Amino acid sequence: MCNMHIGESRDSGFARSLSSGRAPRGPVGAPRNDVPILKRRAPPEFRLIPLLTSVNAAQVSRYESIATERMVMKHAFGIAVPQALEDICDRSKLALVVYDMQAGIVSQLKGAEAVTARVARVLEASRNAGLRVFFTRHMSLPKELMGAFQYRMAMAWQRIDDPAKVEPWFLRDSPGFAIVPELAPRPSEAVFDKLAMSAFEGTPLAFALRDCGITAVAIAGIAMEIGIEPTARHAADLGIIPVVVTDACGAGHADAAQRSCEALQFAGDAIMTDTETFCAALAKA
Repeated sequence: MCNMHIGESRDSGFARSLSSGRAPRGPVGAPRNDVPILKRRAPPEFRLIPLLTSVNAAQVSRYESIATERMVMKHAFGIAVPQALEDICDRSKLALVVYDMQAGIVSQLKGAEAVTARVARVLEASRNAGLRVFFTRHMSLPKELMGAFQYRMAMAWQRIDDPAKVEPWFLRDSPGFAIVPELAPRPSEAVFDKLAMSAFEGTPLAFALRDCGITAVAIAGIAMEIGIEPTARHAADLGIIPVVVTDACGAGHADAAQRSCEALQFAGDAIMTDTETFCAALAKA
């Protein structure tokens, strides 16, 4: 639809007609049309709720108080519709994914110690609450098995312009491939290796969650702007509620990570929370 500047049609009387709420007259001899023009309402203002909150922004209208008010679980046709973090803190419905906390990734992150400590706290709280826990590891293939996309991605990460110079950083059993010792998986926990950014692509994660009746997944790890946002979006597309523990998600680029948080928040699929809130909710469950 074209936008016309009213000032350009002042001589024709178009602007005066619009201002009076009446449709402009047609050519001489044409029947008059005195039907009032419906005035358009201004589009609603979109507002992002505070970054660290445990509520789905898309489903509430009182933005200022949602971080402190307990929402009542809604139902539709006998189906519970969880909106708040407290609604899904149930060991039979919620699982934890620790995303790519590998030695070769953590070592590249500024402030990695603080992020690792928060992930460790989320992991401990999840274990104490009896949640099912899954780890992911990013894996490189030998150069002979890498395809065009893997070469493109490796060249971008390693900031080189020649495929011959690519080094597979995360070969299986290489030092950088292992989960950091502070977060060592237990025998009762699963570790899935992947080539893609989403934790669901090419792994048994979706099958495992669905088979256990899991309907929500908490995510912590590295990096928000690279793999955690795609994982959260993929979870939502699978009908699994993503819970992003924002301060337990490291980032290589702060601005990009902030944009990821804001985009997830705006879309409304994810529950955005922080370590303190998440652990407290698990303790009360």
